[in-house]
Amino acid sequence: MSELYKIFHSLDKENKNSGFIVSEIPKLKNHKIGISIDGYPVFFIKTQYSEKKVINKSLEIIKIEFNKECALYVNDIKEIGYYTLITLRSEKPEIQNYFLDIIHLSIQRISEVPSMKEIITELNSLIILFSDFSKTPKKTIQGVWAEMIIIENSKDADYLVQSWHSSIFSKFDFNDGFDKIEVKSTVKDKRIHRFSMLQLSKNSSSNLLIASIMTSEVGIGSNIFDIRDIIFTKLKDKNLISKVDEILSKTLGSDLEKSIDYFFDYNAAVDSLKFYESESIPNIDSRIPIEITNISFDCDLSEISSLKTLTAESKLLNSL
Repeated sequence: MSELYKIFHSLDKENKNSGFIVSEIPKLKNHKIGISIDGYPVFFIKTQYSEKKVINKSLEIIKIEFNKECALYVNDIKEIGYYTLITLRSEKPEIQNYFLDIIHLSIQRISEVPSMKEIITELNSLIILFSDFSKTPKKTIQGVWAEMIIIENSKDADYLVQSWHSSIFSKFDFNDGFDKIEVKSTVKDKRIHRFSMLQLSKNSSSNLLIASIMTSEVGIGSNIFDIRDIIFTKLKDKNLISKVDEILSKTLGSDLEKSIDYFFDYNAAVDSLKFYESESIPNIDSRIPIEITNISFDCDLSEISSLKTLTAESKLLNSL
């Protein structure tokens, strides 16, 4: 768990004062972390007072209150000022840790006493990010977990994260503008995956690799947040941490909080990992009329030869 998570849980939850019990945030002078009346984590971002009315935001998992006068207690010393409050409404430790990491990164980009305009500009991206919690997820928890296994076991996690869902319109899980990787996972006894015709189509000048993972859902194993934490330790460019969190929120939506309770067999997944050239996977006859679209099918790769080594002249493939 992060340093801020530990700071939050070290705060005295039995507040006997008429204000908020808060703590300093390392390397930040004015902004604080504290506890809401309901026991949730709250960020207090010191803000220049503004007479302009700003509408508060209340989303499924976070609440943002602007231009609020607060009395804060830091080591029994009372401080009164105007703050923007960002409150997380979840008691799950992994979600709290995730939330604290994201907000911490965000407030490091603003000044010590930002204007209301600066606050709104910075928090708009957070509002968009957390709005996705109420949307239908685009991928299954298992699928995203498998994609993260690929990153976590790679030679160059930075390059794979940079190429991971690089566009919301991308047909492939990893795409660096030259080559592509599509990740398939299954909890079945056989290596059976579902493909669309488009996922097996590539340009003549690019490489398209299919990664296949077999795993099982278990009571004790690794969930998405476990793999996320390992990936963070491997990233050289720490700015990519925010991209990982953004992708998780956008792809899983309201299922992100549920993903905490889904554990998969990590060792089975890593041991089963195989790569296939897209051309080696049987496809549906290309003579199907172009008017027929959105075709998908299941394919058993059990008897298909996988690649023993990756020899392509490709930065993306050589990052694996």
